[in-house]
Amino acid sequence: YGNYGKANTGLNLNYRSSDLNVFGALSLVENKSDHVINTDRKIGYTDFDTRFNTISSVKSPFYHLGADLFIDSLHTIGALFSGYVNHIVFSKNNISTIASGYLPDTTLTTSSNMARTISMANYNINYNGNIGNTPQTLSADVDYSFYKRNSDEDITSILNDRLQPANDNTLYFSNVAPIQYNIVSARIDYLKPFGKSKLETGLKASYVKSDNVQVFDNLSGTSIQTDPFFSSHFIYKEHLTSAYANFTSNTNHRLNYTGGLRIEHTISDGNTISGGHDVKRNYTNWYPQVQFDFKADDNNRFLLG
Repeated sequence: YGNYGKANTGLNLNYRSSDLNVFGALSLVENKSDHVINTDRKIGYTDFDTRFNTISSVKSPFYHLGADLFIDSLHTIGALFSGYVNHIVFSKNNISTIASGYLPDTTLTTSSNMARTISMANYNINYNGNIGNTPQTLSADVDYSFYKRNSDEDITSILNDRLQPANDNTLYFSNVAPIQYNIVSARIDYLKPFGKSKLETGLKASYVKSDNVQVFDNLSGTSIQTDPFFSSHFIYKEHLTSAYANFTSNTNHRLNYTGGLRIEHTISDGNTISGGHDVKRNYTNWYPQVQFDFKADDNNRFLLG
């Protein structure tokens, strides 16, 4: 059982006519939970004890809204918007004690308060249809996705040394870690049947950018200083274009085969701004595929690919 309450509620709506389908949903999840870990170790005459507890609170609204327009019986165009926003708060406390002869030698007390917000949104436009009145089909998708995370944490660490009081020390840290991803992609696929066989071809292009920052500050006296050893800034960009073609034959009730080729061209740039390292790549990969499927009888089947 939990020590705190949890709630989950939602609403779904849908409207459909002969040429239009509109749908949407909204839900909210809210919960609060705690986690406790107590560890006792004894090595010889020395005791190592740890008391850890954390309380987390989460509020997460989810949503999506979409529509499909039936142009006619052979063509459909649609749009979809979906996403969520997570608000998370953590409160953590940890006490570690080293004792010899039942008297504590050293006690380390650490407390942390963290607030984190994660949001994601995805936009999509899609099309599915036949070419003329033939069984040939064409489908296409355009997507844009956005992901963002903001995380702020304050950490206080207090060290008490009974044997060497001069070593007692209090440290204050803060961590800011914003992350952001942007993804754009588009694809188009074509299918042409040949009796029981089919030819599939397609093109796809995508662009990805991620921006990752880690900043650790510590309070020294009355001044705040950034720790360059733990802090970093990294940006990654990637352009990917690909094309494929597959032919599948199902003309023989015993032997079927598939043959195809996929080509991918990638341009990437990984830049560690804080460290002065920039890695750029430009390459092409080829992925051929051949597969044979032989059905010897009702109980035996052989695959080779």
